Amino acid sequence: MALLHIALQEGFVKDSVIIRADQQEVFQQQTVTTRTQIGLAEWVEINLPEGQTTLEIAVPSKGITQTIPLQLSGNVYLGLSITPDSRLEHQLSKEAFGYL
Repeated sequence: MALLHIALQEGFVKDSVIIRADQQEVFQQQTVTTRTQIGLAEWVEINLPEGQTTLEIAVPSKGITQTIPLQLSGNVYLGLSITPDSRLEHQLSKEAFGYL
């Protein structure tokens, strides 16, 4: 199994967020809001089979839906942020993101 760490980072303001892995819902939360002091809204950890997976992130409150193909092995860190023009940006890392 792989452990996917998802950090909902910048740009979330009372947003609903739904995350699906291979069309199965793995996270849903209402009123997700970034704590501007640390640049983090929520942290989610999901165990998934190693190998190729497709992650779908939906932020209906901002009209955003994005699909991200991932190759999972061991620990994978995914940072998600919403830009000022309501686009979803992602960042992949093999190391944890730092928050104060």
